[in-house]
Amino acid sequence: MGQPRQHGQWWVGALVAGVIGGLGDGLAATRHLLLAPDGTRDLALVVVSVVVGSLVALIAGMLLPLGARMLGRDWPPGRWTGFVCGAAAWAAVCVAAILPGWWAAAGLLVLGVAPLVVHRDTGRPRMVVALGFLALLAVRVADDRRPRDREAAPTSPGPDVVIVVVDGLRGDQVDRLPRGDLPAMPNLTELAATGTRFTQVTTPTSTGAGAQQAAIAGLAPWTSVPEHGWARELRGLGWRSGIFGGPEVRGVAHEAGFMVQDVDPGWLAGASAGAPGNLWLRLADVRGARRSGRRVVDAWSRWLDDLPAQRPAVSVLHFTDLVWPTRPTPPWDTAFQRPPAELGSDASAVGACATEAEREGLRTRADVRTAYDGAAAAVDALMPEVFARASARPRGAMVFVMGSRGTPMGESGRWLASTGGTHPAELTVPLVVVGTDVPEGSTLGAPVSTVDVVATVRARTGLAAVEGARPIPGLVRGYPPRAVALSVGADGAVVATSADALRRRTADGQVTRFEEGQWTPQDAGPDSPVPVLPPVAADPAVCGG
Repeated sequence: MGQPRQHGQWWVGALVAGVIGGLGDGLAATRHLLLAPDGTRDLALVVVSVVVGSLVALIAGMLLPLGARMLGRDWPPGRWTGFVCGAAAWAAVCVAAILPGWWAAAGLLVLGVAPLVVHRDTGRPRMVVALGFLALLAVRVADDRRPRDREAAPTSPGPDVVIVVVDGLRGDQVDRLPRGDLPAMPNLTELAATGTRFTQVTTPTSTGAGAQQAAIAGLAPWTSVPEHGWARELRGLGWRSGIFGGPEVRGVAHEAGFMVQDVDPGWLAGASAGAPGNLWLRLADVRGARRSGRRVVDAWSRWLDDLPAQRPAVSVLHFTDLVWPTRPTPPWDTAFQRPPAELGSDASAVGACATEAEREGLRTRADVRTAYDGAAAAVDALMPEVFARASARPRGAMVFVMGSRGTPMGESGRWLASTGGTHPAELTVPLVVVGTDVPEGSTLGAPVSTVDVVATVRARTGLAAVEGARPIPGLVRGYPPRAVALSVGADGAVVATSADALRRRTADGQVTRFEEGQWTPQDAGPDSPVPVLPPVAADPAVCGG
């Protein structure tokens, strides 16, 4: 009576394999995270892995023997069969989640091995599978990738560095008054009065990836990538480094070499460290996933709380709240609404982006600008907290706040179609620097490129300079201001920004000057011609993003 009952309990073996595999994967995920410490998240990762592992193992323990019997191969319905099926299925999931591209299909080979080890009622092969399964889990759990300090802390490192990058922040947004006396970004304006503000700042390109690489990695798109990223170089000098944002900066975070890369998108930060979350991210389309500025600041704050006092730190916060489509949170979603009579009803007023605007409930140009102003105010509300937390560090902090690229909001009919053009609204961004070692109450109109922010950090920490970038005058002594800052578009046009003019060379060689809101032919004169630079690849999204 007992033997048939024992042989029928396949689900017991499958459940054991699933729980063991899920527990091992969850523990390994917590040891592979390059994120700010968070005990609740770590527990959630373990729970998710155990639940998913159990379900996968139970389903495999039921379906694999059933499929074998349909093919004329009778598998013994015992606990060992359930365990082997569950272990094989969970190993297949892990392989599919880890291997790149079509190599993920190699996980199916793991399932193909199952018939070779369960075709007999008893035998050594299943014991080998069990031991191998446990050994692989032990190796995965033992692989601890969490960042550690292996270098001595520098003796005189200066203040910490915090770089806040707001994607889509226009150069005119800091001074904007959307509703009379109600400014869009009052906190940043107030901070600028206590530090230094630069009024002629441009991005080397307005494409999303190129602008992020310029602002975060400090590299113009026409320059070569150095062998080691600047954050990795600072790590060798004893600095801690971290970047906080969404999946849009995952590539540049790896390129720059940040110790902590808190750039996960959605339902559970750090999910990609475990097999279930990694597989979900590979199957789901997360290209448009966002992480609110509030969540970015919270993750950064947890990281700061865990930093040792003797370690200097550099961190980057990347906000996408202003990237189309803007979705401001309350109360900023209604803060800048206009009376109905001022809004109009033209649903096609946003040009090529009318369909996307209608989907977001933005039916007029005023609606689009109202949402943008609200998102800017939501980001601005975070600035005092960022500055206060950074300044509370033992050495104080130098805080940079800038846009990585602008957003066209109606100029020349370019409503939101930010695919890499060279219009001033897309290229011009604000830059405010406050904190330790920063001149107070200064405004400088010399040309600055967004790549110069990282160049400033490199110069202040003794790192070698890189091509196309230079330290910002006023923040680093001994460097004269730029004569011109260059920008290149996906259309092959190049813009040269000087202290008194914007000049553009189009792909066909025509040189124009931006005057009174439009490009006009450049008069012949002593001005140096705009150089020829290789064009950058256009963004795939038509309406920003």
